[in-house]
Amino acid sequence: STQYGVNLFYPIWIQGFNGCRNDGDEPDYMAANPTLWLSSTLQACCKNYFGGYMFDACMGRYPPDHDDCITALFYPDWNGSNEGCVDDGK
Repeated sequence: STQYGVNLFYPIWIQGFNGCRNDGDEPDYMAANPTLWLSSTLQACCKNYFGGYMFDACMGRYPPDHDDCITALFYPDWNGSNEGCVDDGK
């Protein structure tokens, strides 16, 4: 169940998204064994479960229920005609 406040990061593997979340919705098996599955930072979660070629994507992607933009370089173009993500330096 979703909890409000500070949540730990957990790995998630679903079609179209592999990464880490901290929304408090980790599966029961992960909550039952937090030292194995839960991490205090996004970086630790990504390193543990998506090291190597997936690490950068894990560190920069939003969950699939949000705009799928790279957090540090892109933002959603709500007012423009692009209707996607832009990286114009703003």
